[in-house]
Amino acid sequence: NVELAGQGFLNITLAPPCLHRWLRRVHAEDRRFGHADVGRGRRVLVEYVSANPSGPLHVGSGRGGAVGETVARLLEALGYRVSREYYVNDFGNQVDALARSVEARYLEALGRPAAFPEDGYRGAYVVEIAQQIAREHGAELAEMDGAERLSRIQSIALEVMLADIRATLEAFGIRFDTWFSERTLHESGAVGRVLEELRERDLVYEQDGALWFRASRFGDDKDRVLVRSDGRPTYFAADIPYHLDKYARGFEHLIDVWGVDHIGDVARVRGGLQALGKDPATIEFLIHQHVRLRNEGEAVRMSKRAGEFVTLRDLLGAVGRDAARFFFVMTSPAVPMDFDLALAQRRSADNPVYYVQYAHARICSIVREAERAGIPMPQAEGTDLAPLTSPEERVLAKRVIMLPEDAALTAARLVLVDAARRGLRNTLDLVGVAAAERM
Repeated sequence: NVELAGQGFLNITLAPPCLHRWLRRVHAEDRRFGHADVGRGRRVLVEYVSANPSGPLHVGSGRGGAVGETVARLLEALGYRVSREYYVNDFGNQVDALARSVEARYLEALGRPAAFPEDGYRGAYVVEIAQQIAREHGAELAEMDGAERLSRIQSIALEVMLADIRATLEAFGIRFDTWFSERTLHESGAVGRVLEELRERDLVYEQDGALWFRASRFGDDKDRVLVRSDGRPTYFAADIPYHLDKYARGFEHLIDVWGVDHIGDVARVRGGLQALGKDPATIEFLIHQHVRLRNEGEAVRMSKRAGEFVTLRDLLGAVGRDAARFFFVMTSPAVPMDFDLALAQRRSADNPVYYVQYAHARICSIVREAERAGIPMPQAEGTDLAPLTSPEERVLAKRVIMLPEDAALTAARLVLVDAARRGLRNTLDLVGVAAAERM
């Protein structure tokens, strides 16, 4: 039945046979229910997390990870061939600051006090890396000249930090297909080649000793620096060849999941690609806002440089992977979120993830109870679903536990409740949350 409800709305009431067909479809498609072939195998690259390896992953990176992984799973469910990528910022100021920080702590560990850099990282992890180097290498690195020592320390520190990041993401249920090194873009000459092509197209100019891209021609609010006056390239200078490399690898559509700190980079990257002939419609930027962590109503300060931050690993230890993944995608990425630690730890209906998981577990218990009573799980296709007429079907779980003597109604309700279980399971899987069978 279709009725005009006023103000441009239509009320559509589905007839019972239509509902019954959908219930049978849920059973027939099982884990494929809710999937489609919209993508038809088109290749999509989703880049997310991509946090600087200058410290452990913090909770903000956790939100980016949960959002990015959910986007990847949704695209796979829609028939796209999805690859997941982490862009490793292993070149530039931040990893240099990490190396100088570890160097100072390493020399301290050897009893050779050194000035700590003003822009250094003060977290305990820096001391741990320095002590590891001191244990494994002794004074060997201290005897090297400054540049060689700093290079070795940077290499070791990056290796340690990336191993920690990989392990944390593994615990979070995220695995990347590729880890792309920013340094390779510089060492291979890719950055230089892009700069030269932009020069040939008269899309760069020099001013105050720096090299500028004419970004304002492509929708940005102002032109952007590619190479600083001291000769050091900006991160933006590598962003263009990095995204060109994505296209060169055969991806037809690009999705970048970035933190709000990078919102200013969107127009310049899109403009840089457009300047070199790429269709701006083939790249999307999904920006996620900050996470405010609260514990017992008190805000938890987070600053990587000051060493005052809660790591994603800490969060997983406190609330578990499922709660973290669910909470991060529960609100729109476009708005800042308050992560309520106390709520995420609560085992009650107040906790959304617990409530949803409990619904799945409860349905599983209904099916088990029916089997114990000698009522096997019926096949949806061969079950008459016409008995499902009562408005009280909404409280089906309670009715099924009572196991009424009406065999036809029981069979129909078991088909209904198991369809609900499958739908819950498939939805939870899209956001990377386990569908518990017992709680």
